[in-house]
Amino acid sequence: KNLRFKQFFKSNSYWSTYSVSSGGRIETFKDNKIIFSIGFSGVKNASQDKNNLLGKIISIDKTTADYEILSLGHRNPQGLFYEKTYDLIINSEHGPKGGDEINLNFLDKKGIANYGWDVASYGIAYSGEDIYKKAHKEHGFIEPFKFYTPSIGISEILNIRKKNMYNKTPNTIYVASLRAGSIYIIETDKKF
Repeated sequence: KNLRFKQFFKSNSYWSTYSVSSGGRIETFKDNKIIFSIGFSGVKNASQDKNNLLGKIISIDKTTADYEILSLGHRNPQGLFYEKTYDLIINSEHGPKGGDEINLNFLDKKGIANYGWDVASYGIAYSGEDIYKKAHKEHGFIEPFKFYTPSIGISEILNIRKKNMYNKTPNTIYVASLRAGSIYIIETDKKF
């Protein structure tokens, strides 16, 4: 068979220069939708602007291409996983110098989840300045489930629910690390 390509989704959010903070991932979702994560691409304040798709995780209807913002305040998302049993999105993202994060978005909560970038981070600017708010919750943002300082170069993420010889707990999160060339294993309880 021949493959036919056509544009499926288009956004007016863009960045004008090269950026290493433009990571993203596509994952299956529910109700004939996919989820799509988009990095902030170095565009200041874009992650907090609801009229801009940079720094967001969105759902896109595969039939209509209509989208909905599910969360904002993301820097450079690398891993994305939808856990249908809990109606939960798990994502990983690079912080600046330090502050790589794992975030949990329980979709049964009201409103759009906000993870704080580019206001809050447990990392610092590459210049060495400590310009970010640290305690996310004190500033109206959701705290990361886990953060790494120094950075591990966080990448793909996976949740495995079944207990077996490798998973001692009901929900085990596996996180790939680019910098350390390792896989981190995070054991959680049933409710994360």
